[in-house]
Amino acid sequence: MEKKKDMEKKNEIKVNLYNGKDANAPFVKVEYLDKDAMEHAALMLIDSCSEVNVLFRNQMDCLCYKRVENEGKHAINGLGGDAQEVQDVETNFTLGALACRETFSICDVDYPQQSEYPIIGILGNEFMAEHSLALDYSDFSVHTSTRPADASMADCEYYFPMEPGYKYMHVPMVAIKMNGKQVMALADSGATDSMIAVQSLADSHVPFRYLGDGDTMVGLNGAVETKMGKIPFTLVSASEDREKELKKADQFKITSDYIWSQKDKPEDEKDQIPPIEVVLCSSFMASQGWVLDFGAQVIYKRKSSFLVDVSENAQTPQAHHLRFYADVTKTCMPLIQITEGAFRGMVLLIDSGSTSNVIFGQAYSEMRDKFRKIEATDSMMGLEGNPIEVDIVKTKVSICGRDYPMNFLVSSHNNTAQKLREDWGFPIAGLIGTKFMSEHDWTLDFGKQEIILPKVDLADLEKIRTKTA
Repeated sequence: MEKKKDMEKKNEIKVNLYNGKDANAPFVKVEYLDKDAMEHAALMLIDSCSEVNVLFRNQMDCLCYKRVENEGKHAINGLGGDAQEVQDVETNFTLGALACRETFSICDVDYPQQSEYPIIGILGNEFMAEHSLALDYSDFSVHTSTRPADASMADCEYYFPMEPGYKYMHVPMVAIKMNGKQVMALADSGATDSMIAVQSLADSHVPFRYLGDGDTMVGLNGAVETKMGKIPFTLVSASEDREKELKKADQFKITSDYIWSQKDKPEDEKDQIPPIEVVLCSSFMASQGWVLDFGAQVIYKRKSSFLVDVSENAQTPQAHHLRFYADVTKTCMPLIQITEGAFRGMVLLIDSGSTSNVIFGQAYSEMRDKFRKIEATDSMMGLEGNPIEVDIVKTKVSICGRDYPMNFLVSSHNNTAQKLREDWGFPIAGLIGTKFMSEHDWTLDFGKQEIILPKVDLADLEKIRTKTA
């Protein structure tokens, strides 16, 4: 039994995506031997909506492979529109510590080559499921699934079972609503753009911002013209206690036809699978920090470790009094906990020595779906006393019943956050600086260990909400 456990542990892997946080398309580096036993390295795309593995014919010169004669030739869809008749082969490669011998379909695909290693093919969802792997956008890695199929999802903010999509098309899907109309969307890590059919916009009457003409896209239904738009939608997910609806938006290519439809299917099969109207691309899933776990057959968003449970015994703050989260005589610094809204549980340091609001990099990484990155950058003092350029992100934080628009500098000083967690026993996500407190007339009362917020009448409160909408 111990030997079996050791073998299983040895097969566990974790490899970083080759292109890191640039998640327009998730590539992993693989290694293989050619016919002369010379080592080579190459890249493969993790494509959640490809059932089969694919090798690009024009990148196979160095590969050592064996034809799968008993399979012969067969057709696969996509990869340029029309179905291709392909030959299957077997080849060996390693992905991190995982030694693989896999079947691939050889396809004629002219994939752009823009890296130091050749991009030679695609690893599909069957490969990911067979080896119980997860594509993890929270830390931009591919790793062995650590979640049993029947495990509780209490550690997840929300999740989507893969079963509905696999039942019909053997691809992961998520439910979304467009202005109240529910449709299924492909969760496609191989897509570099989110896409939506013009029929879906017409049926739902969802208002959106038109961004101009797009390019010609080649998909399962052939070449189609596209437009561009910033379109709002609502994710419909499960959680441990209830269904959750999460408002989102993304830039979409608007296609003149369904992404995929059954117009060529036999009549008796057409009612089984609805037309595919929406595709959510790799960069959108990365922005949300999703984990596509093919071992456990679930897509989920982890709860942030920077959201601390709010005590049931904690008194609701008065309309203009916010108590310090911890005894300032012990922490020597005033802290507050957000007890409502999207950041419920987040603890922030009130720092009179900083002019700017700051979010620590690790906290931002875990909660980046709650922020919007803006084009501008700023500088802050590095650990060595030199100014460093940092990103600025924007969000709304609910405090004492008011939604405050807040800009944060994204700090890379994660060691500071870790040291504070070790000293105080709970995580600190960032800090609020003097500029924000001055603009909103906050008063720190160290005697009563609270922050006094100015009283706001209903008319002024409505102005604040309108401003932050």
